[in-house]
Amino acid sequence: MRIQTIILATSLSLLAMPMAVLAEAFTLQRTLQRVIETYPSIEIARLQVARARQETLRAESLLGWNLGAQAGASHDISPFSGTPSDSANLSANLTRPLASGGTIGVGGNYSYEDSSFTFGPSFPNPSHFSRVDANYRMPLARGAGNPQYEGAIISAEAGARIAQANQYATRDQLAGQTMELFYAAAATRIQMATAKDAIDRAQRLKKYIKDNARLGLSEEKDLLQAEAQLQARISDYDALVVSWEQQRTAINRLLDRPYTAEFDPVLLDKDELKDDPAKIMEQAENYSPDLKRQQAQIEIAEATINTSKDEAKSQVDLVFGIGYGNKQGPATPPVNESDYAASVQLEFSRPLDTRGVDAAVNQAVLDRSIGLREIQRLSDDLKYNVNGLVSEISNSRAALASHRRRVTTEQAKFDEALKRYRTGREDTRNLIQFENELQISRLALERQRIELSRRHASLEMLRGILFANEAGVKGEQ
Repeated sequence: MRIQTIILATSLSLLAMPMAVLAEAFTLQRTLQRVIETYPSIEIARLQVARARQETLRAESLLGWNLGAQAGASHDISPFSGTPSDSANLSANLTRPLASGGTIGVGGNYSYEDSSFTFGPSFPNPSHFSRVDANYRMPLARGAGNPQYEGAIISAEAGARIAQANQYATRDQLAGQTMELFYAAAATRIQMATAKDAIDRAQRLKKYIKDNARLGLSEEKDLLQAEAQLQARISDYDALVVSWEQQRTAINRLLDRPYTAEFDPVLLDKDELKDDPAKIMEQAENYSPDLKRQQAQIEIAEATINTSKDEAKSQVDLVFGIGYGNKQGPATPPVNESDYAASVQLEFSRPLDTRGVDAAVNQAVLDRSIGLREIQRLSDDLKYNVNGLVSEISNSRAALASHRRRVTTEQAKFDEALKRYRTGREDTRNLIQFENELQISRLALERQRIELSRRHASLEMLRGILFANEAGVKGEQ
């Protein structure tokens, strides 16, 4: 009966530990969600994604309409007659590049002239001249297919994917730090509970030896040894308290909580892996921020290659124009003449020094080669990481089952010793030792649970389902 009272008191003392009274329970999922919602670097990454997406709008605006206008008036001396003349003009035009590489344009022009000198009665003075034109420029070499626009769109979309990949990478990096702190905190809490039990057992052993010393059954050295063991257990517990305070402060920083707020890490057991390794690997490759970033870089390099090669071509443009003009003014007889105009012309130009363009092409080719090799390296690393975690999870589950069997055995051994103790057939020292071994086996079991949970979380992060997957989570056992 006495030992039952001691065990009950020990359990109650653990439940009444100050750090647990006001501690707020946090699962890993809840911890991660809180960190993602509050930590500044995540918000910065989101803003960078939003900024990168604006590049697509900038690229699309390359096909927008451009408006130009000009107006003016003057009073001057005519160079032909030396007499003063007044003039005014107004012009406007609209142009727009096309996705095919061509350019369309429409424009209008109006001019007015009033001179003090006239060449004759048949020349209108003042005169009014108006004209409307439309033109189409069709590139036959450089610019055909508008590779500049196509490259700008590809680069903008790839840049947005790079920013998105950076956001996921930042999130995963922060999640990795959070996971390390979370599982370290869980291990420390378990160690603290075990250390508290060890202190209680050392105190009971000391009391037992004291009682025997009064009866002459123990020597002074036994009492000193028991006292030394007790102080060692207290020192272990105090060191764990220091570690716990450091871990708690670091976690509270991530969670944006007061640094002294208590934190209770709660472990949830996961089901065994239901997907085969090939499917898991496919998920990891489809999610990997590093792979997505390199793939986008390759797309940018290929777009740069295409645009640079286009710049090295000769410019051969065919330009079509059509217009309508009208001139009128007082004369003898009055003038009011209109007519249509049409034109076609071929324009040619070619850069004589192409070293800059060639260098840009070579740089882009090298960037693409680097990206392809990086993808191969990242794929190999990812394959090793995924397969390694799958294997570790399988082995950890087997080890967990072994630890549970050990706990069952230690529990049975302790229960049997307790029965003997109640009938006076077992020594208190041995009973305390058996209880110590039971607690050690439980600690080993909890550590194995922590490691298994950590490996599951690491694999889920590689698969991209850490923040969305809550299926397969069972209650704490």
